[in-house]
Amino acid sequence: MKKIGILTYHAVCNFGANLQALSTVGYFRKKGYNPVAIDWVPEDMERQYRKAVSPEQFAEHQRFINEHLPLTQRCRTEQDILGQIKAHALDAIVIGSDAVTQHKSLWSRLYFPTKTIFRVAPPPPPQLVFPNPFWGSFMSRLETRIPIIMMSVSCQNEKYIGIQGGIRQQMYKAVKELAYISVRDHWTQRMFKHISRGRIIPPVTPDPVFSFNQNAGERIAAKDDLLRRFNLSPEYLLLSFVRHGCVDRDWLCDFAAIANCRNVECLMMPMPRGHIFNDIPGIRNIPLPLSPLDWYGLIKNSTAYIGHNMHPMIVAMHNDVPFYIFDYYGIVHLKLFVNSRSSKIYDILERAGMLGQRSPDTGAFRKPPKPREVFESVMRLRNDRAKQSTFSNAIVSDYQKMMTDIVSVIERGVVHS
Repeated sequence: MKKIGILTYHAVCNFGANLQALSTVGYFRKKGYNPVAIDWVPEDMERQYRKAVSPEQFAEHQRFINEHLPLTQRCRTEQDILGQIKAHALDAIVIGSDAVTQHKSLWSRLYFPTKTIFRVAPPPPPQLVFPNPFWGSFMSRLETRIPIIMMSVSCQNEKYIGIQGGIRQQMYKAVKELAYISVRDHWTQRMFKHISRGRIIPPVTPDPVFSFNQNAGERIAAKDDLLRRFNLSPEYLLLSFVRHGCVDRDWLCDFAAIANCRNVECLMMPMPRGHIFNDIPGIRNIPLPLSPLDWYGLIKNSTAYIGHNMHPMIVAMHNDVPFYIFDYYGIVHLKLFVNSRSSKIYDILERAGMLGQRSPDTGAFRKPPKPREVFESVMRLRNDRAKQSTFSNAIVSDYQKMMTDIVSVIERGVVHS
């Protein structure tokens, strides 16, 4: 039984990131492998996690990874990672999914215009700068060469054009030694093409959450249990926002009135950081702490999801739940124009032919849709789910092909492509 190390943002206080790690673990277990999550959490990263959420929600994410992910010993450094690779006698390492191929170059940290004409953001943490373990920086120090794989990785909206000179050459030298590379979106594909001068153009492959039901769906509570524990009516609609700006209290009040008239209960589902809207008439807030598995189950069994972020959209798409996304991704130029093609949400919806379920949430010229327009949009999707179902089935097929290719690389023991 081969042992597979998984290196990703498994411990971050983020529902989707936790679940993508569990989905990958579930896939390998069901294929007869012995997966283990490399528990790489540098001290500065852990401090960042703790500061981002309440102590209760932090504990909920830690409980999830300890109960549901097979873990190595905690790794603080690259040397610790090398030690755990040896201790567990790993036969291969899968890096990703998630935004693990970021590199915050000086160009990407430059903001213009600002009150001081321009501003340079502070230096980023080490995990956001090449080289680091997410880029396979430990490869050359392995006692025994094993396949190192990048699976559905993302550069997360990165201004990759700023990667030039020696760093660009070092990146190419590193990634050409990998056994397999696939990326989560076309923007990241372009980054790999850029750093390799067209010699590496990885395939675009799905996020593992698209196949969560197949890989780990047995861990989700039954709908009746969720309805009882959260005191829900059978027809409930979820709203969830990570920041202000796209909608306000008046918008939410109007939306709740429209939904309630159709006998649809409105619930505000928290992000891990908590709620940014409280005491909205007609909308009940789901409290924290909230487990990643219940978060998934609430979306899976809902009438619709409306709000921010990619992973809730993926959960909705994967379960044929109507959705509408306010997309704040995309590189903004001069505070006016947005390059939507750098948005991972735009990328998925364009491939699905469902850009009508998205509203940009950045740029000076955006105009938020009216509450009734959003409600009617998800209701139309509820009554005609053929396009969503067709895309979901196709992308699950793409996921299976990717994992078959990865298993083939592992079985053959290929150390570089």
